Parts: sequence; C-alpha cells; structure tokens
Amino acid sequence: MRRVLKKNFWFNVHLILSLLCALPLLVVALSGCFISYHDEIFDAINERQSFPVQKDAPRLKISEILKIFGEKQSSFTPELIGIKDGGASIEVAGKDGKGRARAYFLSPYDGQIVGENYEERIMNVALSLHTNLGFELAFGEGAREIGRQIVALSTLGLILLLLSGILIYYPFFRRKLTKALKINFKTRGYALLYQIHGCTGIYAAVILFAISASGLYFSYDWLARLTNKILGEEQIYKAEKFEPSQKLEFKDAGKLREIDAVFEIFTRKHGENFKFFNIMLNPKDGVYNAIYGIASDESDEFNRIAINATSGEILRDVKFADMKAQMPRFMTIRTAVLDIHSGEIFGQIGKLIFCLSSLSFLFLAASGFWMSLKRLIR
Repeated sequence: MRRVLKKNFWFNVHLILSLLCALPLLVVALSGCFISYHDEIFDAINERQSFPVQKDAPRLKISEILKIFGEKQSSFTPELIGIKDGGASIEVAGKDGKGRARAYFLSPYDGQIVGENYEERIMNVALSLHTNLGFELAFGEGAREIGRQIVALSTLGLILLLLSGILIYYPFFRRKLTKALKINFKTRGYALLYQIHGCTGIYAAVILFAISASGLYFSYDWLARLTNKILGEEQIYKAEKFEPSQKLEFKDAGKLREIDAVFEIFTRKHGENFKFFNIMLNPKDGVYNAIYGIASDESDEFNRIAINATSGEILRDVKFADMKAQMPRFMTIRTAVLDIHSGEIFGQIGKLIFCLSSLSFLFLAASGFWMSLKRLIR
C-alpha cells in the first residue's frame, strides 16, 4: 500500500493520463472558450455588415425584401426572418439547395444581400469539436457517438489528472500551505516551472473539476437521469430537430403577406422600438411563433409571442420571467448544470474565470510535457 502511495506512482499515472487525454482536452477547452463568448465575437463581426448604409428611400415591406431575395436564391428554403433595431437590419436564415445552413443580411431599402452571417456554420463546427471532437463533421453522423465517448473518457481522465496532480504536489502542502500556494520567483529553470505548474493546477483545480463533472452530465444519459432522479425529477431533456412544417415559397404571395401581417400586428402592440424580432417560418394553420427583445430591456433575455396571421389575433405573449417560472423541472435542472459548466452561474465574472481556467489547461499541458521531457533526459 505504501508503495502505491509513493510520488513516483502518481507521477507515472499523471504522465500517462496526460499523454492519453491532452489532445482531446485541448480541443474541448479551446472550443468551449469560443462557445462561451460566441455572442460577443459574432456581434463584433456582424455589426458592420448587418446594417446597410441608409438611403433616401422608404424601407420595403418584409414580403418585398423576401421576394427580391428569392429571385436570386430560388433554391433557398427560409426558416427564420430576423428583424433588428426596429427594421434597420434584416436577416434571413435557412437551408440552401444542398441542405446546408446559410444566413444572409439583406438591405431593408432594396432587398439586396449586404453580407453573410457565418455564425450558425461556425457554431456548428465549434459545438461538434466540443462535444465529439468533430468526428460527426469529418466522418458522418455515425461517428458522432465515438467522438462523444472519447470526450467523455478524456473528461474522466481530467478529473484523475487533477487528483493525481494534487497528490504529487501534496508534500508542499504538508510542509507549509501558504508557501505551497506562492511562487518563489528567485528560483530558476526546472524548479520555477514546477512551482508555476503546480500553483496553476491547484488554483484551477476546483473550477476544472466543476467544468468536468458538469460536462459529464451532457455526455452520459444515465448520469443525467441519476442526477435528475436525486433532485426528484424522472425526465431528462432530449433535443428535437427543427423541421419546417410548411416550406415557404418565395412566389407564394399569400404566405409573404402573412409575414407582413405578423410584423404589423407585433409593432402595433410593442411599437418599432425593439432590439430584435425573429419570426419562425414553420406556421401551423396560419399561426407564427416568434421571439423578441425590447430596446428598454438591458438584458439579452427574450420573450415569446404567437400570432395568428389570418385573424390578426395575438394568441400568446409571454415574458422571459414567466417562461422561466413555467419551465419544466428537467429543463430547469439542465439549465442550472449548463450555467455551472460555463461559469455563468456566477455571472459574467464567473464566465471569464471559468474561461481562463479552461485556457490554463494549455499551459498545464505544455509545461507538464516539457518538465516530463527534461526529467526523462536527465
């Protein structure tokens, strides 16, 4: 038993786990940081191209804009119309003739394409890298589960890496805790790098453990079920694919007029001073669902509205706070775990700290390999 607890044993465990898990974990960490700040990144990228130069002409109706767009993109199947800042920016998202996700910014003055929004396409890549190392994109949907299992096993490996790292660094704690958590910059070379590596690992350990443990909730359905059951909930979240129940044809004047009607009904109630109004183009019996944000609301939270374009009636208009209160318990649990995983449970500061902790794994991996190489050479 004493032999098992020797430092060399844990050093070897630490090294082997690093060799096995480092590359998958680096992909997961980098893609996770990108996903955490994707809104800010794409807002900055899209700000210039989403708002065209204003012209001395009235804005066109949504139907007129779509008709002009459809003349050039006849094979495009629109799934969402996004209207920002009271109509100053128009976006149409959907699938092209080959079934690929595309989104374009259109001028509200002449309906011409003024830019392309690459957010969904890039996010699909980032999410695939984060959840299955991109196996789904590289080798097809059948390989997704293989990638997911590698990510899950690497996440378990990270937890063992953290534990073995703490055991390796334990002698420093035993001598003096405050000294173990400080870096002596008077030292040089291997000793200094060892201190920085150890301190970084200790400081980041709790957060990396929280990220890893919460990430496993999304990797294993059995763990999600067990977690939910402990919290008194039997059901777990299962994603549903979005499929338009009725494909919008650009030549269908009646459907285009319905979209105009939906926009007019919305602005009649909420005015034109709104941040965004996104209409889902999968109506059922003339009923359109949409999400929107009011300019006076400082948060990025969204509200939901359902409008019957035929009767002109607003069937449902629910604020975000009410939606949150009515959210099924299994969704509440999933949202809470996701907030822990991203650090958003502690707000923007928490998100930043969790992101920096994820990035610290790059340094831990690089410095760990360098120290191992130096040790082997000696």
